[in-house]
Amino acid sequence: MSMNWNEFREVHYSKKIKPNDIKINGGELEINVNGSSSALVYKFDRPKVIYKIRIQAEITGPINYQNKQPGEKGADDFPLRVGLIEKGDTKLNFFQRAIAADWVVKLNDLGKSHGGFNKIHSFVFYIQKPAYNERFHPLSDYFFETIALGFNSGVLDGEFSLKKEIESIGIWISADGDDTQSSFKIKIKELKLTSPDTAS
Repeated sequence: MSMNWNEFREVHYSKKIKPNDIKINGGELEINVNGSSSALVYKFDRPKVIYKIRIQAEITGPINYQNKQPGEKGADDFPLRVGLIEKGDTKLNFFQRAIAADWVVKLNDLGKSHGGFNKIHSFVFYIQKPAYNERFHPLSDYFFETIALGFNSGVLDGEFSLKKEIESIGIWISADGDDTQSSFKIKIKELKLTSPDTAS
């Protein structure tokens, strides 16, 4: 299953965090990060079981970790996270919607037609590998991160097989430079998700 970037919608985290600049050039997605962070979200027409991610991307520019470990406080920026929104039964009630961040409300709305959501399995593509392999994100239990593949001399080209299949209702893609105030550009040239009904 290949991506149609025009069908993705941008999600902003808060008024305090500047969003990324997004461009679509032909079949490529370009994310310009300038001390910024935001996400792109796509909702499947029906739940899909995903077991493999194929990706080809390029990064231009550094992330300034300032001798900190990637992922820790003050250095929680990565060039690319590809998230699978897991089908579940979480639905916000009226009170929860009233106090939830806008992005959580949007995630809730996305999951409604599929019966709800569980969490986002976020697969991290890095230029400097963090010390952990998996974690719940320290700022939100909605995100469970798995370290996936690294960029090599600015290029990412490979496949990542999931430890277990995920029944997914959509995709959540993000690039972050707000924590380190870094500026860089990501070009995603190919992103394919493999499910049993799309495998060749």
